[in-house]
This record gives sequence, C-alpha cells and structure tokens, in this order.
Amino acid sequence: QGDLSPGLAAEPIAGQRLVSLADASSFDEALEVLGLDTGLIFKHPLQGTELIESIAEPLPFWAALDRLLDQKQLDVNFYGGDSGTLNLVRRQPGRVSRSGSAAYCSIFRIEPISVTAKRTVRQAGLSGVSLAIEISWEPQVRPIGLAFPLQKIRAMLDDGSVLLPQQSGGTIEVSTNSEIAFAECRLPLQLPEGRPRRIESLTGVIQTMIPGTRQRFEIPLNGEVNSVTIDAMTVRVGDVRQQDQLQQVSLEVELEDAGRALESHRQWALENRVFLQKEDGTQLSHLGFEILSQSDSGFRVNYLFNLNDGAHRATLIYESPTSVATREIEFEIKEIELP
Repeated sequence: QGDLSPGLAAEPIAGQRLVSLADASSFDEALEVLGLDTGLIFKHPLQGTELIESIAEPLPFWAALDRLLDQKQLDVNFYGGDSGTLNLVRRQPGRVSRSGSAAYCSIFRIEPISVTAKRTVRQAGLSGVSLAIEISWEPQVRPIGLAFPLQKIRAMLDDGSVLLPQQSGGTIEVSTNSEIAFAECRLPLQLPEGRPRRIESLTGVIQTMIPGTRQRFEIPLNGEVNSVTIDAMTVRVGDVRQQDQLQQVSLEVELEDAGRALESHRQWALENRVFLQKEDGTQLSHLGFEILSQSDSGFRVNYLFNLNDGAHRATLIYESPTSVATREIEFEIKEIELP
C-alpha cells in the first residue's frame, strides 16, 4: 500500500481509496487524477503544464497531494475554497515539509501546529503541555463529529519516559463543518520531568461517525404518498399549509438506531439539501425553516417556500446519507519537538 510514514494506517473507511499518480507527468495531470477520485476542483497559482517528479506508489489522497505540494512548494488554504474546491497557495517561508510532518490514518491527515509548555508555581496540577493539531479529512467524506478519547493518548519521549494526558478520562470533542474539510484542537498533556527534547511517538485513536451513501428522497405534495424509507432513514411529509404568501411544508426525518449521530451532532442532518421540484423541472430553494421538535432518533421541521401555482403539483426532494457508521481509527505522530 506504499509508504504511509510517519502515520499508522488503521481500519479502512468506506470511500477510502489509494490514488496512483504514476502516469501523471505534469502538475495539472496529477490534480486531474486527484479530482477524479474525490470530485474536487483545485485552484492554484502555477502554470499547470509544469512537470513533476514521478510518484510511483499508490497513496491515500492526502499523502499523494502532500507529495505533490512539497515538490512545488505549495500549501492548502481551506478558507479559500468550498466543499467542492480546494485552494492551493504558495508556501510561507520556513514552512516544513507537509509529507514529513503529517500522520496519515485512513481518510484523515493529522499535523502538529504548535507545542506550548506551562509551569504553574503555586498549583502544580495546572502545569502541562498543550499540543495543537490540525486534522483534515478527504473532502468528499464529511465526517459527523470527531473525538479523541484521552485515556488512549500516549506520548513516548526521547528519554524513554511516557507522557500521559492531564486527565485520565473524558474526550476532546471536535466540531466538523460540511463546507471545510479540516478542524483544529488541542491535546492537553502532563508536563514532563527532566529536559526531554521531543516526543518520539504520540499515539491515540480518533472516534468518528461517517455518513453512508447520499440518497435522494422524492415525495409528491399531492398526498398520494407521504413517506419514503431508504436504508435506515424514513422521510415523511406532513401538513402543507398556506402562510401569508408562502407555503409551509412540514418534514419529519427518522434515523433508525441513530445513537450519537443525532444525540450531539444533529446539525449534519439539518444541513442536508431540501427543495421543491415543479412539474417542469424547476427547483425552488426553501426560504427558511423552523425546528418543531427533536428526539433521539429524528426531528420535525417546517420549511417555507414561495410556490405561487399550486403546491399539490410539486415534489419535495430531500438529499441525505441514509446511515451512519461509527469508527475508531488509530493514529501515530512521530518526532514532535518540545519547547
């Protein structure tokens, strides 16, 4: 599967694939291969015909892209694109190699950003090391929430000692955004004794929920069919009422065995695409929504539409993943210099 160092490959996730850039001779050809694999469009400041050094072995998306960016001294600006576009920018002076500083595990890329140490004289328990990391994922996957269980984090130092988290239990929860394929967080570690120079190896696991295949629910508003079930998800249309000059459509979504997918990360379902499609194929976006009720397995929402010529001739379209799988993925980051 190629050299994934310094990361540790772990349990694969649906949607993860190895990318081969062996046949690409130019920068644009390599980006085209990466785009075909992920559906991404890349923006960059280079002439796309620039030649690249051959990357022979198949690699996961981030490992392959990092090798390419290191050749051309480029970096990623997540804020310069959107869910379908990745913005590549010229690298800042002093920026270390992307492929040399990152760990790759399944669909994820983890890179240390900064390490700070603090010694509190009066209260030794408040002393510690804070490790800031950036975690990114293959943009087409969009995980629903991430968490780092503290009891599974271990740091092996260059003097042979082991550094543990500041607290023995709990998790570091990380919010994800459907439009940006990365997040940042801090891992709180104990302050080491002596004067170690670096963390030789930091290991742990990422707990994540991965949505399944996105499906399209189509429910006519004429009342003939009011619900559709695909896999573990049921979508139901309730009342369709006139509200001033607008139409109010009640939508109910239930996810079987939803668990934590809706318990603490309900926003992913509310961000799913909802629209009306008229007989001529015209699509009408909603003008806003109101959450009516929520439960452990679903929610009910009122959407407002401006449909002047009869709601009964329109079809409601709801696009959503229909299942959520929980995964626990091991990672290892090597050679993190201490302050």
